[in-house]
Amino acid sequence: MLTQVPAKVLWDAHIDYDILPGDCFMPGNGSRVFPAEGENGKLRVGDNRYGCLIVPWSETLPEKLESSLKSLEKAGVHVIRMTENETAGRLLENVDRAVCRDIITDGDFPLLRCAHFVSGAADIYMFFNESVCDAADTVVTLSAAEDLDKCVMLDLVNDSVYVKQADIGRLRISLAPYQSVIAVFDRDREETPELPVEKELVSAGPACLSFRVETSPYNDTGKFTLFDENVTPENLPNVTDISRSPDFSGVIRYTCSFEKPCGVCGIDLGDAGQTARLYLNGEDMGLRVCRPYRYDFSSAMKEGKNDLVIEVANTLANALQDWFSCYLAIPASGLQGPVYWLKKKD
Repeated sequence: MLTQVPAKVLWDAHIDYDILPGDCFMPGNGSRVFPAEGENGKLRVGDNRYGCLIVPWSETLPEKLESSLKSLEKAGVHVIRMTENETAGRLLENVDRAVCRDIITDGDFPLLRCAHFVSGAADIYMFFNESVCDAADTVVTLSAAEDLDKCVMLDLVNDSVYVKQADIGRLRISLAPYQSVIAVFDRDREETPELPVEKELVSAGPACLSFRVETSPYNDTGKFTLFDENVTPENLPNVTDISRSPDFSGVIRYTCSFEKPCGVCGIDLGDAGQTARLYLNGEDMGLRVCRPYRYDFSSAMKEGKNDLVIEVANTLANALQDWFSCYLAIPASGLQGPVYWLKKKD
């Protein structure tokens, strides 16, 4: 059996692993690798400790290796011998009998990347949704944080830091494609800063806006040319329409005015290609480089008329294609929508 068979099962289940050479288990063969030894029910190789050892299926094993594996089992090491047709579920069941998993997701999210760091009294987790099209909405169980009921969340993509409640180490995360967050569980509560509690935003319905659309090419930045007026979110032009050519690289500006809607505190631009910067009443509300293109602009919104400016920039891959990018599918540019108002969840 190829080592990538069990490796992929562990990778998709967010379980850290190392692939060890057989020389670790056959001392006296002249190899300079660290020998594998049993220590308090763990497998020790050098300075590393492992909760279990997985042996991919093989018709036969070298006699020295087989003898070493039996010695490790007698020393209390959990040795999982895979069968020829081992299923992913069966392998994970055997792993769960041997070790307590560090991170477990509710459901299958193989493209959710997870990292766990320890710094002093803090357990720090980073979650990144590597999918380019599907959201990752799940609850993660964190064994190292099961005695804590809250954490500090750093949503660097959306430029926000807040306190989020956790239930015995269970933390809900909802990540748009390519979004990442950092969760900090700190047992040194005396040093925990005073931060706002998570403010969950939900859709308040379609944003009925009428945009003036202008373009500025990358080689003449700052000079905007009118493309169209009275453009609605339901009829957003694509980059070919805007530039009369698929080779346009630069900035597309959308401007409009609106009366403050009742209960609204922000806007969701849907999708955009590729970066979006939003200004409300002249105040810069920040840059978004990937989904979610969401803004809480309650601090800048006022009663009555509000002036909104959205600048969406694509990359130079449209206009200046090198030998590599000329074969890639170039994503759409400009606002893609759908555009929705946001409100605080009741």
